[in-house]
Amino acid sequence: MDLSASSSASERVSRRAAIIIRHLREAPGYGSPPIVLTPCISYSPPESSEKVSFDTRELRLLLDGHDVEARDWVFRLMEESSLFCPRRRGGNQVFVAPDYNQSMEQQREMTMRRIQFLLERGVFDGWLTDSGVDLEMRKLAMQECIGLYDHSLAIKLGVHFFLWGAAIQFFGTKRHHDKFLRESENYLIKGCFAMTELGHGSNVRGIETIATFDKNTQEFFINSPCESAQKYWIGGAAKHATHTIIFSQLHINGTSQGVHAFIGQIRDANGNIMSNVRIADCGHKIGLNGVDNGRIWFDNFRVPRENLLNSVADVLPDGQYVSAIKDPDQRFAAFLAPLTSGRVIIAVNAVYISKMALAIAVRYGLTRRAFSLSSNEPEVLLLDYPSHQRRLLPLIAKTCAMSIAANNLKKIYVKRSPDTSKILHIYSSAYKATFTWQNMKTLQECREACGGQGLKTENRIGILKGEFDVQSTFEGDNNVLMQQVSKALLSEYISAQKKKQPFKGLGLEHMNSPCPVIPANLTSSSLRSIEFQNDVFCLRERDLLNRYASEVYQYQQQGKSRETAVLLSYQLAEDLARAFTERTILQLLIEKVKSATGPLKDVLELLRSMYALICIEEDASFLRYGYVALRQLLPLTKTHKNSSLIVLVNQLRSTGLLVLLSQGVHAFIGQIRDANGNIMPNVRIADCGHKIGLNGVDNGRIWFDNFRVPRENLLNSVADVLPDGQYIFAAFLAPLTSGRVNIAVHAVYISKMALAIALRYGLTRRAFSLSSNEPEVLLLDYPSHQRRLLPLIAKTCAMSIAANNLKKICVKRSPDTSKILHIYSSAYKATFSWQNMKTLQECREACGGQGFKTENRIGILKGEFDVQSTFEGDNNVLMQQVSKALLSEYISAQKKKQPFKGLGLEHMNSPCPVIPANLTSSALRSIEFQNDVFCLRERDLLNRYASEVYQYQQQGKSRETAVLLSYQLAEDLARAFTERTILQLLIEKVKSATGPLKDVLELLRSMYALICIEEDASFLRYGYLSLSNAAAVRKEVMKLCGNVRPHALALVNSFGIPDSFLSPIAFDWIEANSWTS
Repeated sequence: MDLSASSSASERVSRRAAIIIRHLREAPGYGSPPIVLTPCISYSPPESSEKVSFDTRELRLLLDGHDVEARDWVFRLMEESSLFCPRRRGGNQVFVAPDYNQSMEQQREMTMRRIQFLLERGVFDGWLTDSGVDLEMRKLAMQECIGLYDHSLAIKLGVHFFLWGAAIQFFGTKRHHDKFLRESENYLIKGCFAMTELGHGSNVRGIETIATFDKNTQEFFINSPCESAQKYWIGGAAKHATHTIIFSQLHINGTSQGVHAFIGQIRDANGNIMSNVRIADCGHKIGLNGVDNGRIWFDNFRVPRENLLNSVADVLPDGQYVSAIKDPDQRFAAFLAPLTSGRVIIAVNAVYISKMALAIAVRYGLTRRAFSLSSNEPEVLLLDYPSHQRRLLPLIAKTCAMSIAANNLKKIYVKRSPDTSKILHIYSSAYKATFTWQNMKTLQECREACGGQGLKTENRIGILKGEFDVQSTFEGDNNVLMQQVSKALLSEYISAQKKKQPFKGLGLEHMNSPCPVIPANLTSSSLRSIEFQNDVFCLRERDLLNRYASEVYQYQQQGKSRETAVLLSYQLAEDLARAFTERTILQLLIEKVKSATGPLKDVLELLRSMYALICIEEDASFLRYGYVALRQLLPLTKTHKNSSLIVLVNQLRSTGLLVLLSQGVHAFIGQIRDANGNIMPNVRIADCGHKIGLNGVDNGRIWFDNFRVPRENLLNSVADVLPDGQYIFAAFLAPLTSGRVNIAVHAVYISKMALAIALRYGLTRRAFSLSSNEPEVLLLDYPSHQRRLLPLIAKTCAMSIAANNLKKICVKRSPDTSKILHIYSSAYKATFSWQNMKTLQECREACGGQGFKTENRIGILKGEFDVQSTFEGDNNVLMQQVSKALLSEYISAQKKKQPFKGLGLEHMNSPCPVIPANLTSSALRSIEFQNDVFCLRERDLLNRYASEVYQYQQQGKSRETAVLLSYQLAEDLARAFTERTILQLLIEKVKSATGPLKDVLELLRSMYALICIEEDASFLRYGYLSLSNAAAVRKEVMKLCGNVRPHALALVNSFGIPDSFLSPIAFDWIEANSWTS
């Protein structure tokens, strides 16, 4: 006999009996009040209850900007055709969306059939054969509508019309126009754009394809001299394209003339691949599987001399090279002109996808209810929760502001000229990066705001994340583009200084005026004023441009080349590009506000203030560099009961712009299928359908119609129904802790896998060289690349240690530790799963296009693990539960006048830590400072949270309402608690380590602590760190990246993930993509 098992069972029986006895002593009798069943939920359209205070048609016209009738025509075409998969759901509502259940081949075939449908109905008439501003704008409008339906369809058309077609229009001359444009417009010629290569994506100047001229045959011979020279990610090449623009290095008489463009026919009229061309498929991707991306190799591929696109340069029959542009750099820049159209389309499309996601999430939030504040009240609409408003409504303001800026970008594009090419490049780069990053943020927030429904493919938001993820790295990596913006601003600065002339253009004229002075005390009305918002945005940009120029100059004075100096100043470059972009958007929004009238003007004023203030709150630069003081932000900050942001959120909610556990729940065991798999009587089961991940799990829906369950099948460890029908109840706790523990731990391991892949790729992939005589630089040797990946390693290692501790608490759990387990599992599940999604996204982008391929795992893992943030408890709700538990501990300690005990809160019993005014590098890396500042943050936030909840209660609010209204402090507190516990567990491991392991753990500890400080604006917002100390933290993180860099490979190898579980780009990615593979 197993005595331990018997003893354990005996203990459980005794414990259960004690619980029941205690209940009986406290209750008047066995019975409980009759349960009032909640009526079944019914749907009520939000339009029936939401008041609209302005004409939505006016706002739509302002946001669309142009061609509303043409847009609606294209929408109707798609809605009325069976090719666009209309389906009726929810009564009479018809939805159109691609069928993502189809195979890759089927999706590609449907893309071609839809193109043919649109072609026959005249959608593309004049797209390549006519010209004019109105046509260009209408073309862009239609492309935006098509992109709302299907990204694959939009990209396929974008490659054909805006890359292939535009290249012929702008690089070619009359002979090319006459020969190719009409047939291309009619889709008889299907074009693609062969610029990027396996070894060179963003670095077009470094492509390896070679074209040499043969005077005897009057042909160019084009070759792919090595595997890394294969053309890669060429949209349309794998199956359908008949012709391509080939970018290659032009060699004339042994001299390289740089990158030039050629027209080459790669398939004949029957679809057969031409001689001396090899084509292979890029394979399955995490999105855009309706586009047939391909790889192309050229083996002495012959191109007639006339097929050189010669508007910029030409080769005469005698082999002489001629060009009107003598400067090779300017000539190269001219060849990159078509990329601006791609960036314009991507930027605008990103805004429209954000609009669609927000429309879905907000409408759902206006009809979906969750929890009630008391047993006698109905459940609350999601969008009536302050925290839900705070997560969605600022996104609407940003999306509306970006929509206005996108319209301005289109106007610059359609009126482009050689004189405006630089301006177009800067704005298209800034907006493409900013809008696509914001789109991914919006999609993720909307996906989580819709809970499990956001995971279903048919609800679109989740699948759109995979479809549009690629936007951050194609047509220019976002980080590279933002650095180009800052470099362009630096050139403007140096030019103005050298010539001693005022700034002109790019909105930089504010640099010529006296420096704005921000008032010492800002009221709510002044925070909302145009003057303050414009001044503080201009002040930020002015100061960051001065700082950036000064830092680059200082590095040059130390003997660094300008290229190296710019690379080392990457953090200021990122801050500056953001400041420039947000200032331009704000000023465009201000222009629209000033020209509006009536109710529309009122709502635009709200959107303007929301946009400006959310930018200020989200960018730590405003505090880090002292543009606003802590006291000035009091009316804005989260703790202020009349916070301007909170008031703005409430006002936006009320404009009509946006068209807890119930008692009596018990668990039963029920058999729903017999031994042969047949569904039991009185049970109905249906499939939940396709999801953005976890499609190997058969999630289902179940209805019960008088389904019978024996009394013995009631799970009765804490409640029971006796044979005579009497009900005995003590407490019902449905512990989800084991699920949360598993999710938390799994999230850490997935982060490890992604980092192992991205780090190994970064140690073998090169991009750009600092000078023409030097080899290209390894990705992981760029300071900016180190900064994006190495802190993630430190966080993942720290979380791994915390996850192990959580598992120990779980396996040793008892009734006495159930509360502790609940708190830690909630905190870690939320924190680790959010961090996992951040890590996956960063690693996906760090791998460029390779991260988009399914076989390389990172991209597909994003869809698989996205669900972690909302199942087994919504992360936001879990973090609020953590703060509520800490609040209970606080109140209990105060009432009983006893010291804190447990959850690591003993530090609350000691004197408040004092942080030195000026911290040295060694002090920043010390355990004492890191522990002190983390404890100081948690202590202060707990005091603030308790105080704010108490103040709301003093105003007559219930405790539940007071807690809801204090959600922002609750989020800050839960984060502070979680990060402090992780740090202290990491410190324990460091102290017990020895030798070289101790050294690397010390680095990881400091990296973890300092990156947490840098990423959490609370340290500045609430004054835990001075501005000088915050600046020192940022510099120290850069140093730590350099310190950790030599250990990068060893660190990811120590994750213990078998090589076979990684992906091809973690090893020989050139061979993996070779023709023979």
